[in-house]
Amino acid sequence: MSQTSEKKPVRSLGIWLLYPLLLSAVYELTNAHWHIAPADHRVDIKIYRAAVDKFLGGTNPYPFEEWGNSFTYPPFALLLLVPLTLASVAVTSYLWTALGIAAMQGVVYRVLRTTGAPYPLRITLVATPLLLLYYPVDLNLHWGNLSLLLMALVVFDLKAPDTARYKGVLLGAAIGIKLFPGIFVLHYVVTRRWRAAGVSLATAVVTMGAGWIVMPGYATYYWKRVLDVDRIIPAGWLPNESLRATLERAFHSDGIGALLVVSTAALAALVIATSVMACRLGEEDIGIAVIALAAVLFSPVSWHHYWVWTIPVTIIICGVAARWRSAFLWISAGVATAVIAARVNMWFLPDPPFDAMKLSAFEAFTTSIVTYVGVCLVVALFAAVCLRHRSGHARDRTDSPVPVATRDEVRSEK
Repeated sequence: MSQTSEKKPVRSLGIWLLYPLLLSAVYELTNAHWHIAPADHRVDIKIYRAAVDKFLGGTNPYPFEEWGNSFTYPPFALLLLVPLTLASVAVTSYLWTALGIAAMQGVVYRVLRTTGAPYPLRITLVATPLLLLYYPVDLNLHWGNLSLLLMALVVFDLKAPDTARYKGVLLGAAIGIKLFPGIFVLHYVVTRRWRAAGVSLATAVVTMGAGWIVMPGYATYYWKRVLDVDRIIPAGWLPNESLRATLERAFHSDGIGALLVVSTAALAALVIATSVMACRLGEEDIGIAVIALAAVLFSPVSWHHYWVWTIPVTIIICGVAARWRSAFLWISAGVATAVIAARVNMWFLPDPPFDAMKLSAFEAFTTSIVTYVGVCLVVALFAAVCLRHRSGHARDRTDSPVPVATRDEVRSEK
């Protein structure tokens, strides 16, 4: 296959269906031997199924707890998860894992194509099985979480041609499933894609309305408590790698409200400034990358599997590094990926039982190192964009180059 032959999207049953099913079988067969504590295998799928069973049985699915966890998604998500109860846990887990792998594979291919990478299909086919070992992906599949599916919805919406009538719908649906992706509307605002921003917000409102229509009582119960983060986990809990939890562990207190506001505001300013300057440089993908990092940092609860977002972020950074010939960005992406992949946050855990709010300074730093990596990537992208901007590479947005793959897709939409 030549490089030019990959400029058009590849549509193949074997690549997008059979390959994920094969990888899912391999993962499911090896999972119990790979993990030290296989007892939590499929725990999120079990929670989803239990919540659906409660709902279908006429019981409020939100107050209950299963395996020490509760169902924390909006009512619209509950409606979409009903099919998970149609088969056994084993069959559901296998198909759910395959769906997650297919979603990740699609994201990798899509981002590679629109960043102008050579041979995107070949890279995708090689990278997909390797990414099953990447810590956030591994945990996502091990627990049966839906983070990979959410990421795919968001990425496919952001990467859709501007002429696509559905642009904004997938992002709105993702917001309806989990509020977390709502921050990506900022990308449409910064790039002045007002229609897409409006469609995404309108779609999100429709999903919320659908939840209220089908289950008004349960929906009211959920939305009244949506901002109560403590209903999910206690302050500073180690699996939480958000900015909030990191500050709580660092200062041994959950009373960090003022510091959290200042830190969030400062980081938000960097994200917006980076997005705006990147847009002027014709590098809108950088805006997507910093907003993705902000999403996992700003979320009150960011489990390690939320950091699957570092996959498209890393691809984007590497693409920019190649175009700009920036050793600084290559090193930034490499170090960040290595730290997360090597599970450095697990290296220096104290022996249990321990109090996450009483860790030493070193333990608080190492257990939160993924959060610090995310912050450093935002700062690195801001610095790189500033240097590029000051060197005279800024251009008017209307003159911004469009990736080859995107140009082809725009023509096909006409």
